[in-house]
Amino acid sequence: MIKKIIIIIIFIFVLSICFFEVQAKYIFNKEILIANITIDTINPKVELMNIKNTLYKENNKEIYSVSIEIKIIETAVKINNIDKIKIEVDKSEIKNYEINKLESNLGEILYEIKMDNLLKNQEIQIYIPENIIVDNSNNTNDEQTINYKIL
Repeated sequence: MIKKIIIIIIFIFVLSICFFEVQAKYIFNKEILIANITIDTINPKVELMNIKNTLYKENNKEIYSVSIEIKIIETAVKINNIDKIKIEVDKSEIKNYEINKLESNLGEILYEIKMDNLLKNQEIQIYIPENIIVDNSNNTNDEQTINYKIL
């Protein structure tokens, strides 16, 4: 008889554990950072900022000096081949120009392109080829052409 009572008590105890939900006062949550991934899908941009021309008189001749400011917009530049641009004056390629870096901020680089000994009404074309600016994700700039006529 005692065995039957003990078996019934154990059975009731097991049933009570199964039917009642056990609740804890505190819940511990642990987070593990596996990877911090940033995906760059934005291509580097090359923008025209400003064009200035300065008139000089030399031997009764009007000579112009042209200064063109361009800005590269990219935060993670891997390759910068700004010197690969091509400049034509009246459809003839020229090599006598200067490229100077004016300033470099976070995500922006400002350059100045200077050309001297130009005449009135000459047309300047600056060709910025594709792939001269490459970022860390291998995104590249688009091809662009800047046209300007000295007036």
